Amino acid sequence: MDRHRYKERDRSLRTLGFSSYDEYLRSPIWHWIRARTLRRAKGVCKGCHINRATAVHHERYSVAALLGIDWRSLVAVCAMCHEMAHAAELDKSRPSSPTEAAAAPAELPETWDARYDAAAAPFWARPAGRGR
Repeated sequence: MDRHRYKERDRSLRTLGFSSYDEYLRSPIWHWIRARTLRRAKGVCKGCHINRATAVHHERYSVAALLGIDWRSLVAVCAMCHEMAHAAELDKSRPSSPTEAAAAPAELPETWDARYDAAAAPFWARPAGRGR
């Protein structure tokens, strides 16, 4: 996660009265948000659309996202897709704009089934801001 996202997360956590992200993850509000997000996904990973969703990935750390108001920034994912999402956030070679992303195909893990079309590509392989 880049420095800007850490700052946004820490600022939002302080606004909500949490001293750390770990404290937030132990809170009743997070347990409720996590359960609801997994329930909304009906147990299916929104990354690969194959595996069982076992984690919830924050795409943004705004106060609204941390309170569960902004549901679009919470994605139910399997462990593999969660790891890939964080790896994609750290990957400096990842396209920086939708135009650049359209010119370069997204790399998918070896387990990705080629029968799925680009519209069903994992959320972490899509250009930022498009279909996320």
